[in-house]
Amino acid sequence: ATSDDQSLDEKFRSLRMAVERQRKVLMEYESLFEAGNDHPMGKMIEIVLSPYRLVFIHRAWYVLGYSDYHKEVRTFKISRINSIRILEEMFAARPDFSLEEYLGDAWVMIREGKRYNVELLFSRKVARNVAEVNWHRTQECEFLEDGSLRYQVTVDGLSEISWWILGYGDRVTVLKPVKLAQMINLTAANIMKIYTKV
Repeated sequence: ATSDDQSLDEKFRSLRMAVERQRKVLMEYESLFEAGNDHPMGKMIEIVLSPYRLVFIHRAWYVLGYSDYHKEVRTFKISRINSIRILEEMFAARPDFSLEEYLGDAWVMIREGKRYNVELLFSRKVARNVAEVNWHRTQECEFLEDGSLRYQVTVDGLSEISWWILGYGDRVTVLKPVKLAQMINLTAANIMKIYTKV
């Protein structure tokens, strides 16, 4: 499954050209971050962007670059770009920019500024499926005598990995940290509230 946006090709071509020619772009962007968590739709903002990289992460294309609006390097989902125009103004190349360094130890792409040592226990039924995939560069897998899997990883932030853990339902137990276990417990309790009404 991928993001479905027929206009993506045109936006992608414009961004690729801007990256190759080191040209800034002016884009109108639907920002969920600026709109806030309690807002159902994004807020439209205008951004002058120096695009460094185009990356495909978890079923969608993103552009990474320096945003004049935010005064820092940011990640933008291409399907949320409403309009884009390549500007005459050029930006200086960043040969020191490292995608790996920028993403750091985020589970996928969102760093939260604090690293956690996470330890999970997967049941025998899903253990091999989990161990067969290189989910994160820091992961360590250990099969136990009963066929279950002890999975250890160091991540920057807990939100993204919590969404992944919830996908395994009752086939996984959070051993560490307590904060992550509490997050999963709270979400599970909220799910129970929804389905007890059915």
